[in-house]
Amino acid sequence: MEIKSIQIREQSFSVEIAVSEYETTIGLSKRKVLNKNSGMLFVLSQPQRIPIWMKDMHLAIDIIWINEDWQIVHIEPNVLPETISPYNEKYPDVLARYVLEISAWVCDQYAIALWDTIYLR
Repeated sequence: MEIKSIQIREQSFSVEIAVSEYETTIGLSKRKVLNKNSGMLFVLSQPQRIPIWMKDMHLAIDIIWINEDWQIVHIEPNVLPETISPYNEKYPDVLARYVLEISAWVCDQYAIALWDTIYLR
């Protein structure tokens, strides 16, 4: 996967870019460690309601939905792997073009909030 840098507020993150169906299906599953300033950016072909299923996840994460203007439209902080199954997918009632997954509690730590803009480098 391609790795890019993104910036939210004053904070930079190194993110893997998931574009293909395989990459977006696998996501961060089976990983045991995720550095605080790392994550995965899921890129969809068009704005849509994007469900999250944490199959084979071992990490708690913050999930950030981003619109096509690169603005945060929804945040789910500290999502635990056992809280989401195929029968209990998590998704907000917003249209998003991207989803960013980063380590749990990072949004709180860096005061990342709704309508913040994401900058892809």
